[in-house]
Amino acid sequence: MFGYVNVYKNELKIKDFNVYRAYYCGLCKALGEKFGALSRLGLSYDFTFLAIFLDSLNDKKVNFSSEGCAKHIGKKHLVVKDNPSVDYAADMSVVLNYFKILDDIKDDFFTKSYFLYLPYKCAMRKISDIDGDIINEIKLQLDTLSRLEKEKCAEPDIASDAFAKIMRAIFSVKNGLEDFGYNLGKFIYLIDALDDLEKDKNKKSYNPYIEKFDGDIAKTVNFAEFVLTYTLSRLADEFEKQKIYKNKEILKNIIYLGLRAKLDTILKKYRCDKGENNEKSL
Repeated sequence: MFGYVNVYKNELKIKDFNVYRAYYCGLCKALGEKFGALSRLGLSYDFTFLAIFLDSLNDKKVNFSSEGCAKHIGKKHLVVKDNPSVDYAADMSVVLNYFKILDDIKDDFFTKSYFLYLPYKCAMRKISDIDGDIINEIKLQLDTLSRLEKEKCAEPDIASDAFAKIMRAIFSVKNGLEDFGYNLGKFIYLIDALDDLEKDKNKKSYNPYIEKFDGDIAKTVNFAEFVLTYTLSRLADEFEKQKIYKNKEILKNIIYLGLRAKLDTILKKYRCDKGENNEKSL
């Protein structure tokens, strides 16, 4: 479900992209050093955004270090080090992936996620002293989401509400970010469902759009574009309320350009550029 919250590189200055990559590499390093190499499987652009956003709400100087890694042998990149926001993002990555693994195992004991259970269970013992209410809310809403999917909920707004509440809980570590987190979570869930339409239809997997529109692409795309565009506007409104001390151009690039670019790319998959009939069904 993750991977949609990324920069729009064509409109990002090189110096800003280098800073963005430093946070990404910093998150990768933090996961590996604190939780072990397997936890890096949970590395995502979305949690990188979380780290950057939270860190941008204070005026403390960012600690950069030039380091190499196994993926880029012989090359060194800037890495954000000893950063509480990066550490929190790493913790949340582990928490969310751990509960997702438990849910996968509950649905299918022989799932490949089973092999990640023990490493992530050990990793959970190493997370920082995070508010228990945040962890409990994540577990509660993942259970709710699992139930809605089993019931084949035909209302995208209801189905997305559970994941939106997960992101609200994650962002609630800072006062005033709850609504931002909620709308970001709603966007991630709904754009992922739109992206997976054909795959879910072929695999007969749950998808709220398929349940609501019975595979009608035209109706699905029109509805999804309206809801996702509205959600982006709400997200932008919440962003403008925040006092940003640093990394503002990176954040604006992601919120105003990166998210919209992802949406446009997915919409284009289902719309015919050559004027072909798009009233087909899946």
